[in-house]
Amino acid sequence: MVHSRPIFKWCYIVRVLNRRLSDTKEIFLWSLFLLIIIAVIFGDLYFNHLNVSLRIAVILVLVVLALGIARMTKKGILIWNFIKEARSELRKVVWPSRQETLRTSFLIFVIVMFMSLILWGIDSLFALLVSSILM
Repeated sequence: MVHSRPIFKWCYIVRVLNRRLSDTKEIFLWSLFLLIIIAVIFGDLYFNHLNVSLRIAVILVLVVLALGIARMTKKGILIWNFIKEARSELRKVVWPSRQETLRTSFLIFVIVMFMSLILWGIDSLFALLVSSILM
């Protein structure tokens, strides 16, 4: 038991150092991401005299680079996993056919028209009632 205690202490030290390095890495990556985004904004303002297509190409490259850096963070990994899961769920969806869509749209249109006529009738009735009371 006496010999295992330094091992546990060593594991604790390694865990703490690993957590600190991970936090430092996160801070560095988010700072780099922010720096690139700020560079894109100010670079576009500063180089507004250059060709628009060149500016757009540089902006796209820098934004893709910034997103790649953000993807390496813990939050970026979580967001990327969410996007992958959402895409896989989207593939499982059974979409209606064109005929079903047209039929449903027509039915909704008919119901909306019917309800609007009913509400127009009720509104006209109330307007007639109010005008007869006020006169």
